Amino acid sequence: MKATDPTTTTPLEAAPAQHPSAFSTPAEREAMLAKMHRAKEGFYFMAVQVGDHAFVEFAGMMGEYIKLCEALHEKGFKDQELMTAFLAGMVGRE
Repeated sequence: MKATDPTTTTPLEAAPAQHPSAFSTPAEREAMLAKMHRAKEGFYFMAVQVGDHAFVEFAGMMGEYIKLCEALHEKGFKDQELMTAFLAGMVGRE
C-alpha cells in the first residue's frame, strides 16, 4: 500500500500528527499545506463515491479553508494556531 493513496491508507498507517505549532519554518508550513491539498483531494474522491452532493461540497469548504491558510502563510504567520484564530477575521477582507 502506498501512503499517498487515500483509498488504501488507514489512519493507523498515516504519519503521526504533529501539533500545529510544530510547523514553524516556511518549508514546514508549505509541506503542511501540500498535505492539506492531498487530504482534500482524497476526501473529494471518496465523497463522490458516496453519492451525496451536499457531502461532496465539504471538499469545497476544505478548499476555502486551505486558501485562507495559504494567504496567512504568505503574509508571514508562523503558527497554525494563530492562523486558525485569525481565519474568521480574514474571510471577506481580501
